[in-house]
Amino acid sequence: MQQNPNLEALHLKAKRGDRKAQYDLGLIYTEGRGVPKDERKAFKYYTMAAKQGLADAQYNLGVIYHEGRGVSRDVRRAMKWFKKAADQGHIYAQHTLGMRSNVPPREGIMDGPRIPVNAQYEKKIVAFLDILGFKDMVAGDARKSATELCQIQAMITKRIDMNPSHIMQIIGNWGVINDLGRYSTTFSDSAIISRSIKHDFRELRDLILNLCWLQQCLIEEHGVLLRGGITIGSAVHTSNGEFLFGEAINNAVDLEKKAKSPRIILSEDTIQLCKAADTLLPADSIDRMENDLKSNILKKDTDDYWYIDYLFSPQNPEKYFQAVQKMIIDGLNNTDECIKAKYEWLNEKYKAYSEQ
Repeated sequence: MQQNPNLEALHLKAKRGDRKAQYDLGLIYTEGRGVPKDERKAFKYYTMAAKQGLADAQYNLGVIYHEGRGVSRDVRRAMKWFKKAADQGHIYAQHTLGMRSNVPPREGIMDGPRIPVNAQYEKKIVAFLDILGFKDMVAGDARKSATELCQIQAMITKRIDMNPSHIMQIIGNWGVINDLGRYSTTFSDSAIISRSIKHDFRELRDLILNLCWLQQCLIEEHGVLLRGGITIGSAVHTSNGEFLFGEAINNAVDLEKKAKSPRIILSEDTIQLCKAADTLLPADSIDRMENDLKSNILKKDTDDYWYIDYLFSPQNPEKYFQAVQKMIIDGLNNTDECIKAKYEWLNEKYKAYSEQ
């Protein structure tokens, strides 16, 4: 690697307290300009310059703390340095703190997060989903290509925001579905989907419809099953998915564990919202759902959990049920008893549906 001819002079200036030289050394060790990259040395020199009030160094030090580059991750210290830089008018620090948008790229400025300083908990409907068998799809007997796994994740994030018109036409016209505050985040074999509540029931209806259609698409196109839980409560879920936490998310994760079978179950408060709205269900009575398998999208299982019935009204019934039957046959032949039990549940529901 070619030696930086000014390195010795920069070190001398930095030692004498020149904050610009200290900052430049931070850049050199961050990017490996004529020297091996060294995150610890970069941290050292950014810290020296930041303590002397250089805004660019303060911002870069904030990024280092936020991402744990060469040091232990410390968000509180990151926020401290972002704030110091922002107070000096540093536009990238202001952008990180949610105070400014549309900033141009600039040499020497590290890529950092955008932290919403005015973030607030919202009342949200949240679904936590588990893609069943994902481990085998990555490196097991059911291995799929990286491209197909990307397609599966993309289907979850994109189709969950599309309105399944064929289901809406069968159930009826319920008015305009709210398009605001609809966020989805996938990570490995899991996904979290949230809807900000503006009109109470509409967002829940939207999510139930889309999850039903999503599961149908995943079965038909990829032979993939989901398990999940839907809850209502407070949460933070930013549009880019970088910030994701809250009571509703914790509860959805816990509820998914109780689902056990390949089904998406609803918490008691979401069912109460359905009952209060009386629009997802036939107008005469919610109790009809237990007895009429083909007229409703929600079903009550033998363990008293309500779940989304993805056998309900597929867009292409012949193709879809062929895919369901193939999954059941393959699943029942699986030697793993835990996996086999999931398909026994699906087979039971399919049989009951077919006999109606």
